[in-house]
Amino acid sequence: MRYQTMKNLLKFFILILCSALCLVFASCRTGMNRVLLPDFSVNLNSNNTKIGEIDLQIDPLFGIGNLRKRTFVVLFYPRENVICLHYKKDLFNYYMFWNRTGRLFFINALRLYNDDYDARNLDRNSRHARNKYGTIRGYLIWQQLSFMTQARGNMDVDLGYSFKDRSPYFTVIQRSAKYIDEFTNDENRNSDVVFMYFTRAQAAKLAELFEEYTVVESSLEEEISIFQEEISPPEPPSRSDIPRDDY
Repeated sequence: MRYQTMKNLLKFFILILCSALCLVFASCRTGMNRVLLPDFSVNLNSNNTKIGEIDLQIDPLFGIGNLRKRTFVVLFYPRENVICLHYKKDLFNYYMFWNRTGRLFFINALRLYNDDYDARNLDRNSRHARNKYGTIRGYLIWQQLSFMTQARGNMDVDLGYSFKDRSPYFTVIQRSAKYIDEFTNDENRNSDVVFMYFTRAQAAKLAELFEEYTVVESSLEEEISIFQEEISPPEPPSRSDIPRDDY
């Protein structure tokens, strides 16, 4: 009796192990495996330099209406080796930080997106399109007014694509960051989820800034060689209030 019980338990654990391995292999095959990266933090008042501006689109207020074109200020923080995207949305100032690893993943994600775009391999109905090219960790600081609480925390950033008005966009989804005040629970808060939509030309401009301010360490050359392929910027789209790519 005891032998049979042990045999059944062994079968159960083997079944669980096989199921877990199947999930891992399936995620690797589809390219949607979650990237596990460590958290990091940034002092907003550290020495920084404006290195450019980029245009992109975000969702309208309450998700009603057409995409809204916005200009983001791009800042470089040399001490922390991070790049910050500063923008305003719904009366809040947002400071979205990308460390070196995050920037390399963005460059690679855009390369993969361009390959899928050129091969016409973008699926309008895919449930996994918005994080197809990976999920990284970012750092966010958000504040409504200068004298109000400066909330901050790490968050996930999804890299993928989405269709809007029948046109594809490379997307960056800034997931919610959670701020926990060390003194009072009254100041605890979560940031909004922000969807960012790039045309290929807009994304290429940001990738160029990321690449320009990313020093490749020789000890990691083999590890990140996949991210070092040059990205050829596409022809800019025709000028309009909301640029788009033909597909």
